[in-house]
Amino acid sequence: MNWWKRWRLKRRIRKWVRYHSFLWVRYSRWYVGITNSPRLRKAQHANANGKKPRHWMVWDAGSCKNALAIERYFGAYGCGMKGGKVKGNAKRNSRFVYVYK
Repeated sequence: MNWWKRWRLKRRIRKWVRYHSFLWVRYSRWYVGITNSPRLRKAQHANANGKKPRHWMVWDAGSCKNALAIERYFGAYGCGMKGGKVKGNAKRNSRFVYVYK
């Protein structure tokens, strides 16, 4: 995935978050992460929090490297979403980026 496709994916995620936010976007209320199994990861979040994630969406980043870059962008370096500050937990085949509130 080149920089253009990565930029478009970031734009799609920002647009989706804006659509599912009330009045204005507070990225600190959103969670971003990467996974190799979106269905399993959603169930794990539901069990950990005691309730299902409200607004859940998954995008295929193509590779773990791209997924990590997008996660970092929305977490630690860019928007301030929760979850983007964790280092070293990704498996090699984690290519999906997920966002939920």
